[in-house]
Amino acid sequence: MSFTITRHKDENSFGGGEVLRYFAHATLTDKGKAAYRVVHTHMLGNRAAFCYGQKHLVSIDNFTEPSNMLGQTVSNVQYTWQLYDVADWAKDAKLQAAEPDIKRELATASQPTKDAGNLVLTNKGWIHVALLK
Repeated sequence: MSFTITRHKDENSFGGGEVLRYFAHATLTDKGKAAYRVVHTHMLGNRAAFCYGQKHLVSIDNFTEPSNMLGQTVSNVQYTWQLYDVADWAKDAKLQAAEPDIKRELATASQPTKDAGNLVLTNKGWIHVALLK
């Protein structure tokens, strides 16, 4: 994958002036195409994403008693996860500068990370609310 960062002048809707915006552009190689995904989330709809590592569940630390909310069984789960099998291209400094979320998540490869989420019971088991279609 190769990356370039470009500047684009855009009108500021509040003051009528110009705003400088930066965009990261990627040209996908075959490996990049293999890592590219379109992810559907309940809150954000479809969005482009790259698979650059695997999150592994280390432990479920706590959860609320499953209960009914708007006709669905839900539970808040506190858990610990760690990132494994990180792709070499994700370690590129230019990419991490353009995508700070990747840099932040790569830091978790060295130590487990605590997180929490709301899960919904479906016919396929418990699913994070953001992944509901």
